Amino acid sequence: MFKKLIAMVTLKFNQKNYAGALEDMRKAIELDPANAEYYFMSGNIKNNLGNYSEAIADIDKALELNPGFAAAYTSRARNKGALGDYAGALADCARAKELLEPTNTQRMAQLYEVTAATKGLMGDDYGALADYTSIIKLDPSNAAAYYHRAVAKSQIKDYSGVLEDVHKALDFIASGRLSQLEVLDCYIIIGQAEHSRGNYPAALRYYDAIIELCRGSAIPVQPNIYINRAETKVMLGDKQGAMEDLLLAEKLGAEDARRRIALLEAGLY
Repeated sequence: MFKKLIAMVTLKFNQKNYAGALEDMRKAIELDPANAEYYFMSGNIKNNLGNYSEAIADIDKALELNPGFAAAYTSRARNKGALGDYAGALADCARAKELLEPTNTQRMAQLYEVTAATKGLMGDDYGALADYTSIIKLDPSNAAAYYHRAVAKSQIKDYSGVLEDVHKALDFIASGRLSQLEVLDCYIIIGQAEHSRGNYPAALRYYDAIIELCRGSAIPVQPNIYINRAETKVMLGDKQGAMEDLLLAEKLGAEDARRRIALLEAGLY
């Protein structure tokens, strides 16, 4: 009965039916309240529901039952980071690292993902970059790690590094480890990096590609894409094209579009 119930939890979780998974998980805990793994799983489900405080309570119980549960420390750190308790998150990550076997590359990569995300939220871009590099050393085909490291590099204005990492991330699209939104973000990052490097024709090509990708999917074009493309068109001397993009951005509700339109009309953009 336990195996069937947990199999249902896993199935529903993978289908993103978190409410259903949680309902079954509660039944499992009622049947075996001394099972640390069940509280850990319940905490992970609640994390996906955005119930971070409740998730921490479940993981606390898991650690009470099994103080050496390394993955539980990593999971609790993720929830603490989501609540802004960065010091607590990093402390849990440090404890998880003490407990994990270095050969457990999957769990180590998950740990570095949490530490990197936490450091990024703290503004420690160099620290985040180092942790994403650690993930890549463990798994050189981790598309998400290249993507997130590119974001960290953009914060420190390492545009050559940004382009290298984003293109590397895009090489692994077929692996399914990047969502459609993350793929679009990759193109945005490339466009911004090329613009910052003064390579305006390349930036324009990527902004055009983003808009075409959005039109071919259910993802709406965000107004900032039109604003970014307008800035690039200005640098290329295409003020009419820039105006068209700014008007589209304004139509989509971009608050700053009207100011930019006025500047362009006055020849000050």
